[in-house]
Amino acid sequence: MRRRGWGWVAAALLVIALSLGVRAWVLTPFLVPSASMEPTLYPGTVVLVDRLAFANHRIGFGDLVVLRRPPRDPEPGGAYLVKRVIGLPGQVISSRDGAVVIDGHRVREPFLRPGTRTEGIIEQRIPAGEYFVLGDNRSDSIDSRIFGPVPASSIVGRVICAIWPPRAMRWYG
Repeated sequence: MRRRGWGWVAAALLVIALSLGVRAWVLTPFLVPSASMEPTLYPGTVVLVDRLAFANHRIGFGDLVVLRRPPRDPEPGGAYLVKRVIGLPGQVISSRDGAVVIDGHRVREPFLRPGTRTEGIIEQRIPAGEYFVLGDNRSDSIDSRIFGPVPASSIVGRVICAIWPPRAMRWYG
């Protein structure tokens, strides 16, 4: 009887350990490193990232993503960035009159502060398997306007919520 009891305890501990391991690998906290995503996310905000989000659905316009810092990023800093996906593979992107233009059409970006202007996107076709990412704080963001489109393989996952500090808690997923 005693041996059977220890078997259940061992099985329960194994299930708990596996559950925590999967959760840590699938849902990962990241610290927002800069002001480039204001007013959506502020420096020091901790976000929870779903690392398997894009296994179930495609990366889409407006997704908040964590990506590995591109080698062409001129800013020193941590290994990861938080940005918003604006352009998808195969689209032609540019900026005109302070707005993002995709395939000849001005894009509505309700997540930006009113009056935000987007400048500096040279007309280009986004290569297959790559994405154009921008910070919401367009005047204070090093993004695809500087380092170019990023490969899908550099995208770690999708931001699903802000979890710290408490006043910043918000669901994005």
